Amino acid sequence: MHPVNWDDDKDVDGIMPKFHRVNYYTVPPMEELISKEKEEAGFCCHVKDFCGRKTWVIVYMDESKKPPVGLALNKPAEITLINVRCINKSTGKEYRDGPMVNKYRDMLLKKTIKHDAEFVSYDPVEGKWKFRVSHF
Repeated sequence: MHPVNWDDDKDVDGIMPKFHRVNYYTVPPMEELISKEKEEAGFCCHVKDFCGRKTWVIVYMDESKKPPVGLALNKPAEITLINVRCINKSTGKEYRDGPMVNKYRDMLLKKTIKHDAEFVSYDPVEGKWKFRVSHF
């Protein structure tokens, strides 16, 4: 797929995801992603270390405004969620290995499959859960 040539800057703004809650952010910031995409069509296809805060990865809140598969952020991606910890809710104890972590990893695997994604890894020490999606 070739990058899109944006004739109108508003087209880029219209296809980028919008976060509707204050605790959601991206790294790099969404404003920077929009600016870079306007300067270099296809930039967002190659963003390194993209991260943010979400319960599950929802890129397009309004499905009717989502661009076609292969355009903007609606492409294959490897996602790393940070601060994904195996914590006992009643005691607050964090587990980094053992049967509780194995059970937690299994739960993450099931969530990944449920959302049509591919489980890559879970690192309980670093708190990183990685998975791949074919598109958003």
